[in-house]
Amino acid sequence: MGITNHEAELTVTHGETEPGPFEHYDEDAFNATRTLKCAWADRHTLARQLRGWITGEWPNFDVHLPHRYPAVQGAFVRSVNPKGMGKSSAHNGDTTRLSYAHAELTVGYSTKGQSQGQGGGDSPIAIVTEGLESSAEYITLSGEDLMWEEQDGPPLQPGDATAVTRMVDWVYTIHQLTNLPASFGALEGYVNNSQVFSHSLNRAFDPETLLYQGASPRRIITTEGAEAWEVTLRFTHKRFGWNKWWRSGYDIPQPMYTFNGEYKPFPQADFVNQLVLP
Repeated sequence: MGITNHEAELTVTHGETEPGPFEHYDEDAFNATRTLKCAWADRHTLARQLRGWITGEWPNFDVHLPHRYPAVQGAFVRSVNPKGMGKSSAHNGDTTRLSYAHAELTVGYSTKGQSQGQGGGDSPIAIVTEGLESSAEYITLSGEDLMWEEQDGPPLQPGDATAVTRMVDWVYTIHQLTNLPASFGALEGYVNNSQVFSHSLNRAFDPETLLYQGASPRRIITTEGAEAWEVTLRFTHKRFGWNKWWRSGYDIPQPMYTFNGEYKPFPQADFVNQLVLP
């Protein structure tokens, strides 16, 4: 995955009004407010340049960072609120819409809300966020040669010997996607053919221990058009691997075989390159 950060470039002609800026600290962060002035027709362009945006397609992104507050590390624009200045007039003759000569933009900066995902550097824009969720598999063990008491105790009945295999789900969410790669919907039920490493979680997943459960894409369509996709990929991690099985007399799961070799009902795929994981 390639992420290129670009510092904010304010090309719209604007100025800062007085009094200001105003700065304050709370228990969590530094915060500041500035008031900028620009032509009414330029307010949306300036707001976008202040807030930042993302271009590119998975897995390569160009991140246009929000505007930084001068001399304070990690303080980026978090909010922009425009309002009209001066005497209003009908917009191109439409009395239901007002127009102004200038706009006043109240710009909020803060160090709060720094992205915990992969954005590159100190980028406040999340590209990828990751998390772990508890999972479990309930299995029934073979009751052969097992009894409830020592020596000649009563044998186990069907369904008596149950066990829980504790697992964990790796939840990998990609934000700001403009396209949905075909591989996201083609590898359900596959396991990883090589080690996968999560940099933000500092955790390695050995070959055949990650089962891809599929993708959950979300998108919002507004009157302005379609927003970017947000896609969550879910993987279930089984410590001893998905192609090994519990066997009586062994402490850990074992492989099974057919006349043609090892039995692997879960096929393998290159998650790192096909799903473009880190």
